[in-house]
Amino acid sequence: MEQEAAHFEREQVEYYRLRTEWLRNRSQLSDSLTGLPTLPAVLDQARQLLTAGALDVAYFDLGLSGTREARVGWESYDDTIRVFADRLQDLREGGHLAPEEPVCVRTVRADRFLLFLGAAAQQAEPGSPESRAAELAAALREGAPPGLGSFAVGFSRVLRDPAVRPERALQRGVIRAMLACLGTRSERRVERLEALSEIIARGAVRTVFEPVLRPRQGLVIGHEALTRPMLETVFDSVEDLFGFAESTDRQLEFERVCRQSAIQAAGSRPAPGFLFLNASARGVADPDWQSEALSGQLAESGLVPNQVVIEVPERLVAEGGVGFHRAVKGLQRHGFRIAIDDAGAGYATPQTLADLRPDFLKLDVGLVRGMHLSPIKRDLARGLLDLARRLGAHAIAEGVELPEERGALLGLGIEMAQGRLFRAGEAG
Repeated sequence: MEQEAAHFEREQVEYYRLRTEWLRNRSQLSDSLTGLPTLPAVLDQARQLLTAGALDVAYFDLGLSGTREARVGWESYDDTIRVFADRLQDLREGGHLAPEEPVCVRTVRADRFLLFLGAAAQQAEPGSPESRAAELAAALREGAPPGLGSFAVGFSRVLRDPAVRPERALQRGVIRAMLACLGTRSERRVERLEALSEIIARGAVRTVFEPVLRPRQGLVIGHEALTRPMLETVFDSVEDLFGFAESTDRQLEFERVCRQSAIQAAGSRPAPGFLFLNASARGVADPDWQSEALSGQLAESGLVPNQVVIEVPERLVAEGGVGFHRAVKGLQRHGFRIAIDDAGAGYATPQTLADLRPDFLKLDVGLVRGMHLSPIKRDLARGLLDLARRLGAHAIAEGVELPEERGALLGLGIEMAQGRLFRAGEAG
């Protein structure tokens, strides 16, 4: 009896060990974020394509410099990855991919993707992998929303060789495509750096304004300055331009160009009120804020530091450290006002926000969108409004698009708001 019990216990232990191993392996074969298989899961399909004599590998790197995720947060970046994966699968519905040509992610939770494309042996002339993969890249970029048109592509061709194990030939093909992608990224970076340098040298930006107002009275109290490039550029969007600038050593110069444009443009507006200017971590520490040149620019536009509100994202408040907080305090001593942008995104604690004593808390767009449909969002916003009151700060709701959102905000007692709903006739 004891032997049977011991045997049963050993079987149970072995069962759970095998089940755990199976679950672990299964979790590595499918990416729960995108619903796509990973590379090991599609190698057999790719090997079948290779039996025709050749196949092409297309490698797509959505991550590029890696700065986008840090700027927008991992949840928003996950959404971008999901949409990109959906667009890859839409290629099949659009007739760009055959049913037997697999799409996969490099590994789970990655932002690198692979396509294996059938290629007959007689099509092995140089250049043909690039032509088809370039066509796929163009299809992905066509009509892509901001953030999805910026990716690098690498290609390689794998030829069947009876002396080489197919799986190893495929893995080598993937590595060659990845290396080609790195080369593409390098070339693209040089092109983008040249474009950024030209914008800086020529001061080729213009400023448009989004009103910040008291929604109950419709009274405009200020404007947020938004930068737009004046040249045809290689950047897919304004967000892409700023994200790239942040990855270079020319970010500070670029921010100064944007700042000067905003101050000059504000001077041409009747009763501009507060001027809201966005700043990066480097921008906050820029000594130019306290220079005589900037003071002169403000005076020429009829502004004083007390009318300028420097917006810093909540993420920077949480991650900036002692030097960042010291720089913010220096700006406040010089007379500038401070706004915490994206408040409620979940980066900073109330104590961290309280230490900065901001003049404004700008509620994160994610909280405002669809607020009228979500009691949870309304509760979170109510907590932020209470925090703003205790800090002696004014709360501003960003990204208001719908009358229903405006109504929900008014019901919570919001003081100020901005967004597409209020832009008519203002964002010139």
